[in-house]
Amino acid sequence: MVNSKTLFPKPFARHGTRNPKQPLETWNICTKTCYLCPRENCFMPIAYLMTGSNLGNREENLKKATGEISGRAGRILYLSGMYVSDPWGNAHQEKFLNQLVVIETKTSARELLNICLATEQSLGRVRNKEQNSPRTIDIDILFYGNDIIREDGLIVPHPRLHLRNFCLIPLMEVHPALVHPVFDKTVWQLYRESEDTGRVYPLNAQEP
Repeated sequence: MVNSKTLFPKPFARHGTRNPKQPLETWNICTKTCYLCPRENCFMPIAYLMTGSNLGNREENLKKATGEISGRAGRILYLSGMYVSDPWGNAHQEKFLNQLVVIETKTSARELLNICLATEQSLGRVRNKEQNSPRTIDIDILFYGNDIIREDGLIVPHPRLHLRNFCLIPLMEVHPALVHPVFDKTVWQLYRESEDTGRVYPLNAQEP
């Protein structure tokens, strides 16, 4: 199996990176271009959503989900590329297509969760008791600003994002210097420490 750490997405070059193996602090990273740094003049929270699909027309499902989110939750600031990923936690199903959606939102985290759940339902997701089962669409809140939320049915940052390369690699594309408020580590550090060996690669790339 190919280790996904060999599949760094090309957008690193956009951040002025000379060598991905260099320490993060030596990178010339333009966080303003990434839209994801805490900005002093930003009055609305920035949320990071991970969309995924492995049933039906996966690409179309992600596009529809993004459209509904932008219409109900706030302005989309950035979309990562689409990535094909091995199913996580249940290997006996089709590969997923995943995309990171970054939005500036006026909604609370709870309201945003409700919008995500309503979007899933409108796109035909059927929930069952089996964890990590196939689905037409899945929308997870990875981050909501720098907030740490522990409520019934709502945990932010997502409690398993640091274990999943299909989350970390799109985050690396967008903002490797983003700091996880619980672990106090950057996305780059979490990725380097990840033990996930699942394959994650760009949609139009050759399967490794």
